[in-house]
Amino acid sequence: MNKDDKHIVLWLIRHGETASNEKKRYAGLGIDEPLSEGGKEKIKSIKAGIEPERIYTGPMLRCRQTAAILFPERELLTADGMTEIDFGLWEGKSYKELNGDSAYQAWIDSGGTAAIPGGEDKESFINRTMTSFRRLLESFEDCGSAALICHGGNIMAIMSSLTKEDYYSFQVKCGEGYKLEFKPEGEEIHDLSYHSVSAGFYT
Repeated sequence: MNKDDKHIVLWLIRHGETASNEKKRYAGLGIDEPLSEGGKEKIKSIKAGIEPERIYTGPMLRCRQTAAILFPERELLTADGMTEIDFGLWEGKSYKELNGDSAYQAWIDSGGTAAIPGGEDKESFINRTMTSFRRLLESFEDCGSAALICHGGNIMAIMSSLTKEDYYSFQVKCGEGYKLEFKPEGEEIHDLSYHSVSAGFYT
């Protein structure tokens, strides 16, 4: 294949469940928690069925643990910047606990675009994620396939940026994600195709 025609396969996979996920609590940049026992067991039950040339993982513990379970004995490369959005004052709280909070209601009414008190706004988070993603693209020159284990927010940021579709339409459950195929050109991609992958099999 001509180098100019080279296409990359990339799997974007959300980490396994944590205690906060199970309790429906906001857990972003401010909570670096491990997988729950149930989360570990669910990830162990996954038959990934893939052997990417490179495995990238966000730096937070829940991503690193998920990557180590899915791809044992593989080198894990850290994707700096692939951390979850900073939920600020809402870290560790559920939507039920925040019900009646005027700032929280204003955020909901904004479609999740307003700045979170003590945290990030969606645009800043997307920009941070895509800066990290573009750094990954630069490393794909000698790579044909890769997996990135990261956060649900990162996946929504990447997919909405690449497709120009709605951010929240790309929500995925823990252990699920997307398989992408594209042609990289520096920090840009072309000929993008993708489909969702379940937590049972990633091909």
